[in-house]
Amino acid sequence: MSIQFLDLRTSQAISYGLPLNTGELVSNTSPGTQVGGVGLIVKDVLAGNKNDIRVELDASVGMSSTMGDIVTLRVHRISNGVTTVVFQGNQVIAGSANVITGFTAADFQPTFPTNGQLVYRLFVQAQSATDVFLDGPISFNGLAVAGTFP
Repeated sequence: MSIQFLDLRTSQAISYGLPLNTGELVSNTSPGTQVGGVGLIVKDVLAGNKNDIRVELDASVGMSSTMGDIVTLRVHRISNGVTTVVFQGNQVIAGSANVITGFTAADFQPTFPTNGQLVYRLFVQAQSATDVFLDGPISFNGLAVAGTFP
């Protein structure tokens, strides 16, 4: 079947950078601090495309620290009552610094959700320190398509 656009959503927790070390503190316990979430509606997918859904996720997260740390960025998919990690990556914040980190992830052929919605949540978790701040900007985007090129 041809390519079918299903949905596009944006979650923007902070649209601009705050002064350093003034944002919300990042949790160092799993799963971390939730900084974004999108629910992609896929219920109108054509029958022939139902098993060929693809999701592209991208995010940017601005953080700062006074001592430095390693931060884990993790995306969970929640579908049919099951939570699955679909992306995980680390970012080093060296010493007293500010970073804006970004990533693009894909979720290829997730099981079709019975309620017609794929939910994705973005978490940030500090590895050890308790001085990692979410200073922004923070954006999380999801795009769902289905089908293949003829």
